[in-house]
Amino acid sequence: MKKYLLLLLALILINVPALADVVPYYVSNVSSEVRGFYQASKDLTIYEQPNEKSKVLLKCNWDYKHFNCPNTSMSNLFSVFVQAKELAFMTVTDDIGDWVEVIYDRNSNKKGWIKKDETDPYRFLNLRTFYNLYGRKYGIYLLKDAPQEVSILRTSTSVDSQTSGQIDNPIKIQLQAVKGNWLLIKVIDADKSTKTGYLQWRNTNGEIYAFPDIK
Repeated sequence: MKKYLLLLLALILINVPALADVVPYYVSNVSSEVRGFYQASKDLTIYEQPNEKSKVLLKCNWDYKHFNCPNTSMSNLFSVFVQAKELAFMTVTDDIGDWVEVIYDRNSNKKGWIKKDETDPYRFLNLRTFYNLYGRKYGIYLLKDAPQEVSILRTSTSVDSQTSGQIDNPIKIQLQAVKGNWLLIKVIDADKSTKTGYLQWRNTNGEIYAFPDIK
């Protein structure tokens, strides 16, 4: 009987999808069209147009243990998912009144519309607000394939300005201010040395090189 119960438990565990945190690792993981991020509610309905009478493209629900969404995965739907905090964000590419356009299929870059939650106006955060909120709280990190020159710190918000140091083996990168496509940061390296300067977190084409280190 005991062996039967153990076997049954093993089969259940095998068939329960494991939820893993989702964060960007590479430049291509964050769309260059991004205007901000929308904190996903536990029950999501995505429409073809910013109108509740338009075609429903996707309906799903989730929490920190379960993900029920047809024909997609958590990593394909969410740009950020932190299981311990039940925190999920979707990439926003447009914002019209009570609606946000989001990428709901990251592999195919498919987009649809979510009606904003009237009870929580802070679910949609533009890029500046998102970085100021989460970057200041958790710090930031460089994406793995960011250009090498991005690791060079500058004295002002220009690639032609003087260098003030370089990010080598950072333990922590603290965000102090967001100024356009530049972040004023303080870097604590593995040798305990500190450096301060401006980091180009985004280029003029919208490619993002650094991201809040949400944990």
